[in-house]
Amino acid sequence: MKDLIKALTKHQQVVASQVPPHAWAWLVAQMASQSKSKGPFVVVAPEAAQAATLRASVQALLPNADVLVYPAWDVMPYDRLGPNAAVVAERQRVMQAVNDGAARVVITSLPALLVRCHPPTQTPLALTVGQTLQPNTLAAKLVAMGYQRVDVVQMPCSFAVRGGLMDIWPPSEAAPLRFDFFGDELEQIRTFEAATQQSLGRVNEATLPPAGEELTEARIGVFRTRYRELFPGGAQDELYADVS
Repeated sequence: MKDLIKALTKHQQVVASQVPPHAWAWLVAQMASQSKSKGPFVVVAPEAAQAATLRASVQALLPNADVLVYPAWDVMPYDRLGPNAAVVAERQRVMQAVNDGAARVVITSLPALLVRCHPPTQTPLALTVGQTLQPNTLAAKLVAMGYQRVDVVQMPCSFAVRGGLMDIWPPSEAAPLRFDFFGDELEQIRTFEAATQQSLGRVNEATLPPAGEELTEARIGVFRTRYRELFPGGAQDELYADVS
């Protein structure tokens, strides 16, 4: 095991053959616990179902470590329906944990890695009570960050505007947040229950990470241009029309 850890630390390729599936969790836990690397220990499972099972076993062996699953989309790229908001939120939550250095082990699958995510250059948006910010400007930033504008916030990665109130559900939060503006000044930030819309408590600040991996207008524009370059006359194709 020491030789294996040493080789991985030097970024050398290591092949551990004939390891039975029931020993995968033990092997991962041993390598993660003995490795001195500051970054997360990433494990790629062949399928999404195996990733979830492996996560439970590794967490049992490492009860004091944050073992997370980076899930795959529940739809195919460019499907007419977007991925489930809960899946998108969990992917963003895991990415935020990785960026913050809070994740020790990240277990994922090949399908999950095939979907591109936001680049790390798109930093979270920090809001503080007393801050001056135009609600319209905030709404435009949220759309650019992948949030979906809705009438009533009921799922992560969405926001709603009602007069001087703006409800936002960041993917990193268990409950949505209600931002109370007086003009351009942020007076209050409160958590609330999505089902009842009742306030739960106040907070002084909030961080809004990028929320979307779905097709934004900018991404659709890139798709259109590249598709026409690769397939002259492709503007009449069914896939082109569905995405556009």
